[in-house]
Parts: sequence; C-alpha cells; structure tokens
Amino acid sequence: MIVDDQVAEVNLMRKVLREAFPVQVEVVAVLYAEDAIALLEADVNFDVVILDLRLPKMSGYDLLERCKPHYPPAVVFSSSANPDDSKRALALGARAFIHKPIWYEDYVSAVCGIVERWCDRSLRGRGYPAVTRGA
Repeated sequence: MIVDDQVAEVNLMRKVLREAFPVQVEVVAVLYAEDAIALLEADVNFDVVILDLRLPKMSGYDLLERCKPHYPPAVVFSSSANPDDSKRALALGARAFIHKPIWYEDYVSAVCGIVERWCDRSLRGRGYPAVTRGA
C-alpha cells in the first residue's frame, strides 16, 4: 500500500513497478492516513506500507503512532533530508526511512529496493537494477 497525497508520486511509483517487475505488483494507493488505517484495521493484507510523512489532516507520524504489531512493516519514503524526521519515524516504528531520490535511475533503484526487501518473496531479485544496499 502506498500512502501519499501526491497523485503524481503515486503514478510514478506505479510506472516504476510496472516496468521493473515482470510479475505484476499489486498496488493499493490512498491519499490519506485515515484511509490507510481503515484498510489496516479491516485486515486487508499488504506486504508493506510505503508512507509519506507530509499528509493532509493526519500526518505519517500519526499513522505510525497508530500502527499495531500485526500490521505490515511501514517504510517511510520521504523527500525530507532532515535527520530528525528519520529519527522520529524510526522511533515510532518505521522499519526504514528512505529518502526519495531526485534522479530517476536512483528513484527506480529505491522503489525496487523497497519491493525486493519487504514484499512477497516471488518478487525478490526480479526488479532492475539489482539493489545491493540494505533498505
């Protein structure tokens, strides 16, 4: 699940996933943290929650505070370069904090890295380029 209020960002992630993986990666995208919580509370099955911090109404931090141990891992994918944002997100339970790259090739690598690290095992090693850093 992608939680991001920027439709262009969600569309870019969908494009990268479509092009990078020969197996279709199912993506559910929501614009608001409240909608993400509703899906999580309804026990909809996700491998990972890719979360932006800057959301309207309820922030990504608020969503992290409401996450329960049985929820899928939350990975913050943010344009923030502030180390305090990373520290706070990780302290609230995010499994990783990944800075959104500005260059397309790096963006593809970051998104593939998230999928290869956190999603269904059948997708691992199938994206491009090979991701060698830990997410």
